[in-house]
Amino acid sequence: MLRCAFRRCSVLLDKAITLKTPDPWGLSGVKKQPKEVVPDDKIVKEEVTPLAKWLLDECRHNDQPMTVARWMKYCLLHPTLGYYARQSEKIGPKGDFITSPLISGTFFSSLMAVWITGAWTQMGKPPEFNLVEIGGGTGTMMADILTSWDEAGGPMGECSRACHLVMLEASKTLRAVQQDTIRKAVGIRQVDAIEDYTEIGVDRPTIIIAHEFFDALPISMCSMTDEGWGEVLVFPATKDENTPYNFKLVPHKTKMVEYLIPKEIRRGAAQGTIVETSVDTVQHFRKICEILETTKGMALIVDYGYDYGKYVPKTTWRGYRNHKLVEALSMPGETDITADVNFHVFRELLEHRGQTTHLMASPTITQRDFLLGLGADIQLIRQLKKADTEIEGRRVISLYKKLLGTGEGDMGRIYKAMAIAHKKHGLPLPFVGR
Repeated sequence: MLRCAFRRCSVLLDKAITLKTPDPWGLSGVKKQPKEVVPDDKIVKEEVTPLAKWLLDECRHNDQPMTVARWMKYCLLHPTLGYYARQSEKIGPKGDFITSPLISGTFFSSLMAVWITGAWTQMGKPPEFNLVEIGGGTGTMMADILTSWDEAGGPMGECSRACHLVMLEASKTLRAVQQDTIRKAVGIRQVDAIEDYTEIGVDRPTIIIAHEFFDALPISMCSMTDEGWGEVLVFPATKDENTPYNFKLVPHKTKMVEYLIPKEIRRGAAQGTIVETSVDTVQHFRKICEILETTKGMALIVDYGYDYGKYVPKTTWRGYRNHKLVEALSMPGETDITADVNFHVFRELLEHRGQTTHLMASPTITQRDFLLGLGADIQLIRQLKKADTEIEGRRVISLYKKLLGTGEGDMGRIYKAMAIAHKKHGLPLPFVGR
């Protein structure tokens, strides 16, 4: 099953790291591919970004390509040249992509504040608890959650006073941005800015929020070709090849293929079938579960993705730049790279823990159902009452439809939500009873 493939893949990766194996993926025998015939001499290569130059030099120095996972990790998290190391604005109207909190103002965040308050209440209203957001972007959503709490008072105000805020972020640049955003919004407040799960105090009950986090984790990609299954690798592209990019994707047999592809689809898959897996997703989810087990906590995962099976008909790997969909290989370090999240994996990983786990996973629901279950209609009425003009009212309705709509490209259908909860507390609203 898929969980077994993840387990074997993770074990192999752990051994490779422990033993410092120089070539755990078996790439040492993978050499440059034959040049393609170029019928059109008008193809112009895009500029070589600083990170692209570094990646090209790395491939040439090692005389081998990179796995998609490794390439993606460098593109996003290289300490000086990666996408999230850049000082320029990346998230928001002036950036490359925009998230639900930025689209809707306080609409989305205020409903997240409702969910956290409900989860805290279901946990027995502990006088102190950790609220951990993983990969919180600019910190806008968390700042709006804190503001909503302070404005509402009552139980939400109590929740705010009990909250010990922790922002877990791999990017040093974003950690500084998050702290600045939160302090500007709510004044002096202790914010633990950390980069590793081990820094989370386990002496308090914990609520973890992972909003648009898992989609940015590196993936491995395998493709069924006319010669059988191959792991898709990233090769440098030469000047005379029929592509405007400085890199290309080529399926190739590696040691990891048998670990990355579930047994039940290894045979009989149609040519062109794509399997996307993420060892990083498995490792992060396991760490989240360990914290929830220890602290008897809850977690909420909201992201765009699917829960209908173990593979996809085509790759979901893609890039965004200037709010436009672009090739993921384009302009390394200048492009946000993402892939759809397979929510089915989370449930299988919990099932794999078997009888030893005290955790339970909710059904996967759409963002529309999630927000409606938290009172989105009531929140819409409140926002409309605050609107000073008809134009402002129409804007509120438009944002509401964007967040909850089920049409092509609407977040209400594309985004999914899942809760992980300690069995002591049971599933929180709006997942209970589904």
